[in-house]
Amino acid sequence: GRLPVNRWKRTISATTLGSLESVFSTISSETGRTGLVSRAAVLEIREVGTGKLVPMPKLTGEVTLPAGQLEWQPAEFLVCVTAEGLLGRPVETVSSDVEDVDAFFRDYLTNTLRLGERLPPGMYRVVVGP
Repeated sequence: GRLPVNRWKRTISATTLGSLESVFSTISSETGRTGLVSRAAVLEIREVGTGKLVPMPKLTGEVTLPAGQLEWQPAEFLVCVTAEGLLGRPVETVSSDVEDVDAFFRDYLTNTLRLGERLPPGMYRVVVGP
């Protein structure tokens, strides 16, 4: 069966939000689960022809963004990999609106993550977001 859905709207006060935070903390401690893992960025790589998601490791402590760049938009790059490796540098197709962040990830994808060594030959759309 289906559960009934309550369709009325209600304003939530700051006290209610504080109570919810307390409830979720209690659930977390009772189940033994920890909170979300801190991350510097999210990386998504898809094959251009098929849209198939390419599994990649999560970006945690290994990513250090340029100083003071805490707010930025997702950036998108086009990457071409040949049998010899990365063909040129990643091409920015959508900017993060912060030039230092765009330059950082262009270098990161090439030199640190080494996409040319990790990916089979093909064209890839790489999205990096906060």
